[in-house]
Amino acid sequence: MLSLRQRLTLWYVMILTLVLLVSGSFWYLSLAHGLRDSVDARLRDVATQSLKTLHSSDELECRVLMHHLSEDLGFGEFIDILDTRTGQSCLSSNLIYSSGLGRLGEYVSAEIDAPEFETFTQIDPPLRIFRTMANEKGSKHFLIQVAATMEAAELALQKLVYILLMSIPLVLAGASFCGWFLARKALDPVDQITQAVRKINASSLNKRLPRIDSNDEIGRLIDTFNSMLSRLEDSFQKISQFSGDASHELRTPLTIIRGEIEVAMRWAKDIDEFKQVLRSNMEEVDLMTRIIEDLLTLSKSEKGNAPLVLQEFNLTDLIQQLHWQTRVLGEEKNISIELKLEVSEEVMIRGDELRLRRLFLNLISNAIKYNNDGGDVCISLGLHDGNAIVHIRDTGFGIPESDLPHIFERFYRVDKARNRAVGGTGLGLAIVKSIVEAHEGSIQVQSSAEQGSDFMVSLPLQGPKDTE
Repeated sequence: MLSLRQRLTLWYVMILTLVLLVSGSFWYLSLAHGLRDSVDARLRDVATQSLKTLHSSDELECRVLMHHLSEDLGFGEFIDILDTRTGQSCLSSNLIYSSGLGRLGEYVSAEIDAPEFETFTQIDPPLRIFRTMANEKGSKHFLIQVAATMEAAELALQKLVYILLMSIPLVLAGASFCGWFLARKALDPVDQITQAVRKINASSLNKRLPRIDSNDEIGRLIDTFNSMLSRLEDSFQKISQFSGDASHELRTPLTIIRGEIEVAMRWAKDIDEFKQVLRSNMEEVDLMTRIIEDLLTLSKSEKGNAPLVLQEFNLTDLIQQLHWQTRVLGEEKNISIELKLEVSEEVMIRGDELRLRRLFLNLISNAIKYNNDGGDVCISLGLHDGNAIVHIRDTGFGIPESDLPHIFERFYRVDKARNRAVGGTGLGLAIVKSIVEAHEGSIQVQSSAEQGSDFMVSLPLQGPKDTE
């Protein structure tokens, strides 16, 4: 098991090794090809000069020819000129007195069709031979063979191989060290991030990683970690607040039930007193049931387990129905509920009718619950930029400015004693907001203490786009 630093170094060395091998092979082949081309060019030149030196007569004057080539022109190559008609051969002196080479003509037939090159590897060092036929008086009967040893080329190639074998390991060793150093340098910030993250736990989620002035991968990684920590901190705070509020909300009715049962067991003497206790207990059980049902509703909405049932329906009819239904609730407190339809035609909207019904019913019920006796509630419906706009205004207790940012949080109550008196669970507005957001709408509130409240809900007529 290798660390990331070791893997990076290993990959770096492997890639560099491959590059060096490929480049070394390329330079070796290029040098070998270049040296061979140089030898071939020299052999062609010697053969050309030999052809020019040949006398115009059919008789081959070997001594004069070879003296001119070796002494006058200074050629040191092996030369073999063969008269294919008479079999007479003219050899350079270095070929005559060289042991083991023999006549170059022994390796070929008497005549060839075209100039050719050949390398003899049977001897060491190898020979490179060029052969061509010479025309004398229209007759092609002189075979000229010129050879040169490849010793210099072989030595040059061996030297190159030696240099490569010596330099490549040194280069790889240096590259390994440099690769390790660079990998360590590059990954040091990651180690620092790892150590900093290890120190963060549930009790220190407010800590943040130090920001570096860089927009590279490390800088973006730090930003991502800090953003994640912010979300985790927010989630932990919500979970902590939710757990505390939920336990408190459920503890209160349980305490009441327990207390009433204990009192009844000690002091109740007739059936009417027991019934009164049971009725009170039933009210507290109903309250706990509503709290649990609302929590389940919110949980399903957040997890996506309760998808919207989208269909087109008449929003105008829905608002009118809710207006007539809630008038009965307002009569108990002598509250007047007014409806204003600020549209010239019926409003058709695409959404989940049951959930939108609950949304507006919650808001209208709150406007009635938290209103003064003899107060007013106004429900209005209008259109603006392809959105349905619903206002629910009341003349009730209002909401202090300091509480407005928190009213959509779970179990948040502006006046806990008053909420307890009207039987609220503290989850109604949280459910309202979740329904609005599911429909990709918005909800705003304007309110002040003892001045009433105005809740404005904006819903797109085309419905949520991501659920189509």
